[in-house]
Amino acid sequence: MNGEGMGKKKEIGSDFGSGYGSDIELDSNGIASENPYRSILKMLEKPEGGEFGNYYSLRALNDSRIDKLPYSIRILLESAIRNCDEFQVKSKDVEKILDWENTSPKQVEIPLKPARVLLQVYTG
Repeated sequence: MNGEGMGKKKEIGSDFGSGYGSDIELDSNGIASENPYRSILKMLEKPEGGEFGNYYSLRALNDSRIDKLPYSIRILLESAIRNCDEFQVKSKDVEKILDWENTSPKQVEIPLKPARVLLQVYTG
């Protein structure tokens, strides 16, 4: 072994080519872990044909708790599902977010891996 890539995480099988929505990742030991929510990965089609890309459909989970979640918590849920690799983000983390009504009074830790950050600018 030449030590190349040791300690680094490489993504393979990316749906957008930029790492967004990738379903298989290699950890630093080269062990692949598949996203356990791959079954709810849907394609977003263009009206004229082709596709925009893929997304994880929360509705495809068929869980009534999703409708009760505030919009901001749904964004956290989608991020956790998209990044679920059973290493940094685990299925139990997704379940904590889904069960937000019961876990919100407690202090539970959830992973946050934002894809984008929007800031409001107040410079006239």
